[in-house]
Amino acid sequence: MAVFNPARNRSGTATLYMTATPGLKGEPSDVVYDGDGLSGVFAGSQGMRFLGCDTAEVAYRVPTGPTGFKSSQKIGGPLWQAYLDDPLAAGQWPAFTQPLHPLVEARFAAATGAGSAANHARHADDARAALIAMILDDRERIGIAPADFRVHVAVTHEVFDGYGRLLAFVNTSVKERELRPPLTYNERMIANGMAAPFFIWPNTDPFIGRPAVTDAALPPARLRKAAATGKLGLSRQ
Repeated sequence: MAVFNPARNRSGTATLYMTATPGLKGEPSDVVYDGDGLSGVFAGSQGMRFLGCDTAEVAYRVPTGPTGFKSSQKIGGPLWQAYLDDPLAAGQWPAFTQPLHPLVEARFAAATGAGSAANHARHADDARAALIAMILDDRERIGIAPADFRVHVAVTHEVFDGYGRLLAFVNTSVKERELRPPLTYNERMIANGMAAPFFIWPNTDPFIGRPAVTDAALPPARLRKAAATGKLGLSRQ
């Protein structure tokens, strides 16, 4: 079982993040469930989602009628195709809890329609394949056996999401600095155009590394500088 160790600031007064180096329980194709998530890394069936980036979902809960839903359906499947072909059809799908703003409704309508489910599935499959390839490339470049390959996992203020998945920055774990990838998988997926930057408070600069959330309230004049110099939740100040 992976053990998390605290990484503190130089004065030892604040925990910046927690780290662990678990192995993968299977081949990358077995544990990569989409382009920004892994399963089978920790004990049980707990999944892990990458912080700071977002890729298209491979599967998700889909409306099946005015009141019904079906869980974990492939986005490219017939149920999602039926919904995304016309998600704003009156009376056909569950109503939104609040009326959509006209601009949101217009954007939603423009992004859906015939073929949108298949298009989403294509992006999801491409992102998943890209992450699998990155892990395999790292393993080959380092020259390590599959059973010995480990990942470096760092978690910050918010450890779990609403689905119970671990929220983390993830990279290959290797002691030799010259073999260590300079960017996490999170960052590499963005750099390769396979993921979009995606930050959820409080796992974003300038909140990381502060003893309390209230300490992260910066003066307005410093906010632009902090946004320009921060990198995936690690303060550069």
